[in-house]
Amino acid sequence: ANIATNYIMSSSSSTDHDDDADTAHNHNPEPHDKGEIPISLMTLLAASDMNARINSGQEQPLDLPGAAAASGISNANLTAMEKMQAGEVVKGPAFHLDGHPNQDFVASEGIDKASDKDTLKDQIQMLQSNQGFVVERDFDMAIQEMERALAESTSASGLSDTVQERARQESVAADASVDPESGLGETKASVDDHYVGYDPDDMSLPEPVPVNPRLFPGLHIGHGEARCSHTKREVLKMRLLSILLNKLGSNHYRRVNGADGGQLFSMRMTANGPLLTKPDELIQALIVSGHEIEMVPTTHLTTFGVNLCVKEEDESWSHIPLAVFLESGYEDQKGNMAPAMMPHSGLDMFIKGPLVGTRADGSISTLRLQHFVSIEGFCGWHSNEHPVVPFNQDVETGPRLTKKEDIVRGVRLAGLYAITLNGLATQLKLPFGGYGLTAVCNDSAALMQQCLYNTSTIFPMTSVGRFMQRTLRYAQKMASDFSELDGMKNEVEDLQSIADALKRIPSDLNAAPSNTASAARRMLKTLQPNPPFLLMKDCKNVVESILREEESVESVANQNRRDGSANGERKSLPFM
Repeated sequence: ANIATNYIMSSSSSTDHDDDADTAHNHNPEPHDKGEIPISLMTLLAASDMNARINSGQEQPLDLPGAAAASGISNANLTAMEKMQAGEVVKGPAFHLDGHPNQDFVASEGIDKASDKDTLKDQIQMLQSNQGFVVERDFDMAIQEMERALAESTSASGLSDTVQERARQESVAADASVDPESGLGETKASVDDHYVGYDPDDMSLPEPVPVNPRLFPGLHIGHGEARCSHTKREVLKMRLLSILLNKLGSNHYRRVNGADGGQLFSMRMTANGPLLTKPDELIQALIVSGHEIEMVPTTHLTTFGVNLCVKEEDESWSHIPLAVFLESGYEDQKGNMAPAMMPHSGLDMFIKGPLVGTRADGSISTLRLQHFVSIEGFCGWHSNEHPVVPFNQDVETGPRLTKKEDIVRGVRLAGLYAITLNGLATQLKLPFGGYGLTAVCNDSAALMQQCLYNTSTIFPMTSVGRFMQRTLRYAQKMASDFSELDGMKNEVEDLQSIADALKRIPSDLNAAPSNTASAARRMLKTLQPNPPFLLMKDCKNVVESILREEESVESVANQNRRDGSANGERKSLPFM
């Protein structure tokens, strides 16, 4: 154990070596305060490929209530496409979106008022309508129902029977005061008042948990006093919008499999508004109704859910910044390898406007959704709340897209790429919905960047080759199928763009010389402007050295090509 620890903590990528030839190949550097995992990207992804060879093709379990109860995720056993159709994979209370695609949200006018035992959930489930989900009518009601469920969950876990009963009585009283004209229930203020144990404006994070008070006094798992980027109500709105976009995107899969209009998930902005059955139609409707939307791929370091902090003697908290580094495989002339920071990346969408509203303090609220393929087993839109900590800053990979046509196309591309990955994973019955095989979050973000910006600056790209080929063929087959349908010209063109992007984005599983310059530039672009880790600074130094070497070699080669034929002399390359 000591040997392994010393090896991991003694980073072979250190650039603190002397400049002489002996230290350039020193295989036993002194330990220092930097540590990386001594495995390559190829080794890591080989495990995923082996898992796929063993487990792909197996039937998904149709009913595992015990496993679902243990995980707290009601739809964890679904295929990737079924998860997209459901809209999300979440622990705890979920939005009630079951049933026929057009009856996921149901409401009607003239309903009998609720009795004492009725809840808003009961009202929603009892009502029937062929309009589908109507944003103007149903959005706030769905948020209220979810807040009710969260309040009950919080009460059941931490409040006394007396407090719970008082909350129930206040809730019943509030239900009795629904608007007789609209039947929509309480106002925002009354909802806030009687949801005991739940604060919609709260931005706190879960309380840190001690690791082991005897062995590691003060060490906790968590974020200390850090705050969340969004309020609890904003998170629910982001979740609901993500669900709607994912369900609308899944309609493309239904269409290509022969579904007619009545079998599609549909919605409207207003009761008399046009029917919306595509995700880009929803975004276009939001923009027309006065919402301001921006879009950009982003990346930041990830710790895969592991966060540490220390509780000091004065009760304050100190963060322990963490990051995951692997061997990139790229070395400079002295043998220093660039440590590769493992990032999380996605296509971010920022939304302001009437549906979003303001916070309790009057400040403008901004919802943030992110599109990526997740380890939960499907590709789609997700709410993008995160802890606000100084050592983990987002890197925007390009200028934000603000034009309506760019935003609409970006959402359309995201939906089409999602059904490509989810459809393929479902067809091949891949474990984890194809995560780690067809793509991970960085690959999906890089493909969106390639389609929208005609470049890719994210590192690393780790899609397994044979699954990239299958993804390409699946996208091409979808484009061919869509060409047979009416009104799908834009979708056909965008699927062709996805297929073209799959041919252009590089792979970083093998540190090939042909990919050296590209990888070095992308590693630089992925780093934060002010690196908080020494290994990030090492990476920057090594890749800059690599790029200087590449530029020098290319310069000499170009000069030789120009002058060599004239006098027969050739200049020596820098390393000769």
